[in-house]
Amino acid sequence: MFRLGGEIGIKAQGTRERMIEVLMKNIVKRSKRWGIPVKPYQKMGKWWIDVSSEQIDDIILLLRTTPGVSRVSKALVGKEEEWKDMLDSFVPQEGPIAPYFFIYKTDNVDKARQYKKEILSYLTSLQKQRFLAAESYDGLEPLEVSPVSIGAELKNGQFIMWDMNGEAQGMQGLPIHVEEAKAGVLFSGGPDSVLAALLLMRRGVDVELIYMDQGVKAMTERVRHLASGLADVYPEGKINLIIVPWREFLTQVTKEFKKNTCMVCKYSMLKVASFIAKKRGYQFIAMGTIVGEQASQTPYALTFTERGAFVPVMHPVAGYAKEEIFDHLARFGMRKAVEKAAPGCEFVPPKVVSKPRISVHDLRKLKFPKDYKVEKIDAQKLWQF
Repeated sequence: MFRLGGEIGIKAQGTRERMIEVLMKNIVKRSKRWGIPVKPYQKMGKWWIDVSSEQIDDIILLLRTTPGVSRVSKALVGKEEEWKDMLDSFVPQEGPIAPYFFIYKTDNVDKARQYKKEILSYLTSLQKQRFLAAESYDGLEPLEVSPVSIGAELKNGQFIMWDMNGEAQGMQGLPIHVEEAKAGVLFSGGPDSVLAALLLMRRGVDVELIYMDQGVKAMTERVRHLASGLADVYPEGKINLIIVPWREFLTQVTKEFKKNTCMVCKYSMLKVASFIAKKRGYQFIAMGTIVGEQASQTPYALTFTERGAFVPVMHPVAGYAKEEIFDHLARFGMRKAVEKAAPGCEFVPPKVVSKPRISVHDLRKLKFPKDYKVEKIDAQKLWQF
């Protein structure tokens, strides 16, 4: 059972219906690509996918990494008199348990109260039996107790029951392709740029990744690897990686601007990305900037570097702390993929400035790279929760 992102539910009817249609098409396309084709359907006001027990983990993973999905859980629908069989499917076959059960919605309050009384009595009895069966416990090791939390709804003589303990939070937001907007994300392969891309993708924006290639093989491989994980968010399983040769240009910058190298580099990235934006039809470009984290990301530096852009620039993670970046990547399943240390930039000078000591006029003689190539990156699952 899965629920739609809250934003979808509050849209006007026509918009909501269009968003739901796009989301369901996305789920169908991704599931076919994963080799587990499914067909979502509605029942009792909820969205469902029927799968075998062997497919449950994969489907939960697929749904929770699909923008537009709010929550996902193992769930059952059955006749009200089948409640015991339904409950037993959520309870471990052996070992002590700590049960919880609650009926959240019903169309018959009296009947719901009676069932809740019977079910809690059954679970309490089962809990007692399991603890008594564990009386041989020697106390030398902690006793493992399995939490069993079950939510339910009772309507029209049918129960819905779901595993609250195993309920997974999805990416939420809006479905991919629901907006016509297209953006280029300056993509370094660091955690900030990965999250910036993900946040835009869950707003329905189609993104392309712009990588300034310094000619470091390990870094380029890392970028392609992370791009392949982002590609898996797309129903088609592909994402465009724009590779700009940057080493020769940055060598020139280092010789001429020394302490201001990082400042000029960011300015130039935005300049080149703006040219690419015009050619490829981006509505804006985005960066993984955290305000104040680096010398080239202070408010003073941003005022200077953004003068290189002639299209709108967005900073999706500007106000995040570094810990929050990793928290969000963990929630989206990509933290482990980015935790491995990346090669450092060899062009960073021993001393850098956080306020520009040059003017834009000093950059007039720079010859910005004009060539770039487009690689279509195929999806690879990086989801590790």
